[in-house]
Amino acid sequence: MNDNDSFKFCGKLLGAGHPAFLVAEIGFNHNGDVELAKRMIESAAKNGADAVKLQTFVASEMISMSLLADDPDHPGNEIPFYEFFQRYELSRADYKDLIAYAGKLNIPLFSTPFDDASLDMLVELGMPALKIASPDLTYTPFLERAAETDLPVVLSTGMGNEKEIGEALHALRKASSVILLHCVSKSFPVVARNSMSCSM
Repeated sequence: MNDNDSFKFCGKLLGAGHPAFLVAEIGFNHNGDVELAKRMIESAAKNGADAVKLQTFVASEMISMSLLADDPDHPGNEIPFYEFFQRYELSRADYKDLIAYAGKLNIPLFSTPFDDASLDMLVELGMPALKIASPDLTYTPFLERAAETDLPVVLSTGMGNEKEIGEALHALRKASSVILLHCVSKSFPVVARNSMSCSM
């Protein structure tokens, strides 16, 4: 992209000379509660966000079944780590509900899929774009599947070097457009000296 290029993302033009595009990241901070997710979407719309984003996953596909973690509800006990994430899963019906709700508020909703089933569901439900998380930067088959949807793809680049980012862009070459998102993925929030903003 050069300084004269612009492209459409979630209904708005992006590029030089266009306003910044603000995405309200909900992730899975809705705690698996659809009504809380709706309140977050409403707040984002009221406060000027251009879009809202969720994270979509099947916990048993994303986390090893043998990995254990501290049980937040019972200190001193351990639970399978995937059970922790299961609490934050939303169903297909939940996503349909949230997409319709966001539509009523005129704010686009898109999501980060973390597995093939989630990617397929988001596409089937008519998501306007996909976001690929930093841990999947080098997961070439997943990137190629995302590109084949012909949707715009936002690609996080945390922990990636130039070679890996270049290979990811090659894997996404069939996508309708690709937006690189500069990420550090070291800590949140990142301190300025670790931001590596010179690589943008």
